[in-house]
Amino acid sequence: MRIKKLSTNSGKEFVPGKLTIIIGANDTGKSTFLREVYSRIGDVKINPTYRFRWVKDLEFSVQDIHTCKKLLLDSVMEQGEGQNRKFYLSSHRNLKGDPAKAQESEISKEDLAKLDNMDEGSFLSTAAFRKPFSIYASCEDRLTVTSHHGLTNYNSPATDIINLLHRSPLVFEEIRKAIRTRFGYSLVLLNHMGIGLELGVAVDDPPIFSDSESKTKVYKEIEDWKSSSFTTIQEAGHGLRAMFRILETLLNETSYIKLIDEPEMHLYPAQKIWLGGMIASHSQRDENQTIVVTHDTHLLQGILDKRPEAKVLRFAKENGERVIFEWELKRKAFVASNTLRADFLSGLFHDYIIAVEGETDRLFYQEMQSDTVKLKDLDVAFVPCRGEGAAINVVELSKAMNQKIAVVFDLDVVFEKPEVIKRIVSLTVGQRDLPCLSKFMDEIEKLKTESPSMKWKALVGYSPRTGPDSQFRGNHGELLYSVMEELKKYGVFLVDNGTLESWAPDLEDKVRFPETAPEYLRNKPDLKLKVVSFLDNISDFFMKE
Repeated sequence: MRIKKLSTNSGKEFVPGKLTIIIGANDTGKSTFLREVYSRIGDVKINPTYRFRWVKDLEFSVQDIHTCKKLLLDSVMEQGEGQNRKFYLSSHRNLKGDPAKAQESEISKEDLAKLDNMDEGSFLSTAAFRKPFSIYASCEDRLTVTSHHGLTNYNSPATDIINLLHRSPLVFEEIRKAIRTRFGYSLVLLNHMGIGLELGVAVDDPPIFSDSESKTKVYKEIEDWKSSSFTTIQEAGHGLRAMFRILETLLNETSYIKLIDEPEMHLYPAQKIWLGGMIASHSQRDENQTIVVTHDTHLLQGILDKRPEAKVLRFAKENGERVIFEWELKRKAFVASNTLRADFLSGLFHDYIIAVEGETDRLFYQEMQSDTVKLKDLDVAFVPCRGEGAAINVVELSKAMNQKIAVVFDLDVVFEKPEVIKRIVSLTVGQRDLPCLSKFMDEIEKLKTESPSMKWKALVGYSPRTGPDSQFRGNHGELLYSVMEELKKYGVFLVDNGTLESWAPDLEDKVRFPETAPEYLRNKPDLKLKVVSFLDNISDFFMKE
């Protein structure tokens, strides 16, 4: 079973893919949206007076209704006799992602009797039958894992994760293998007391006994082993507990629709990348459908490295209103390439992007943002592109997600790679005539024709700290200024006098420029003003967009 269509209160409709990734800044409604989707699937009450802000309605489809019916019937538990006989769907989960309490999973005898002959439309319109096929993993309850629980009778539904795993040995084994691989510990589920279960981790597996061994001996030897080797799951590290909860959600056998809020919480970068790949792989299986909210570039990179077919929804605020932008990820080479880095994706989590050429540029401009008048108040990501050509990829990505972007280039790009500038302008605003740039390109070509043996830097007397020499500026400076002004209108900003280091031309420490230059400029008001004005011009561009 899966969500075929989702309608919002604002009138928008979305068709979730097998994997839908929700991103965006804080306080844009991502987690609320996810919780509302879960509530609509099974008519789960968030609270008695809750007013739905996002999700108006869901439509569902099912690939194999007979399999779904069988899974439901296999999960039915019954208790009592005669008039007191009650039925429960033991696969249902609550808003915390835990197995539901008995009263929450109860189903009437009448509904159960209808199930076998029910057609697809009636089946999908019955919330009680949809509910068990979804699971919601709340980020708030990620670390809430119980270590001990009494052994629930097998004729009663499991109302805790420990009993559920005790009844699902194949799922437990998959989780155990993953925990061993990622953390170096064995996940252990003990039943040596006979009346209760205990979940924890250990470096070594517990001792194994034959069926003929005395139960008392087994109990004593496992207790001895526990004292030196065993750590309860509640005492395990945050990362391990968080990973356990996410894996238990992903590997759940019945829940086809998996809703996961911020799976990256409490994990280190390498674990996040691995988990992202795990989420992507599992989302592509059979009827699985996964919707995940993330704030993390490492998790996103792990997902994209698997090149899944996916939808991306970016939540944002525009003019005080919360809005959603949709983008379909179709295995684009630049998104899933080996050169993709977390900082390349970081712009997706901000309102505005300023693409710069390299990491040094990012560090410098990011530090100087706090000195600006206008830009300091904007939610901006400075994204290092590691080359002018790669800036095209950043612009393409941001425009697909309807984000506002500006690009900062060293001045040499207008001499060496004007076609890159034209391509970026066409991506941001469509094809535009750039008369000043075209005229400038013609002038440079004339100079090259007149002196074919000379490199362009020699022709214009170019220096990284001062830009073209006075002779070139005397002949072509006015045209160059016009080019800069023309490009600003389309979000391309050229450093006035050359490269990054031209902002502090007398500062000799080029290696540590991002660290030393901001303080140096703060003691040179005239130089500082140039940088601040340059950055605030970018803010003006964003505000006019």
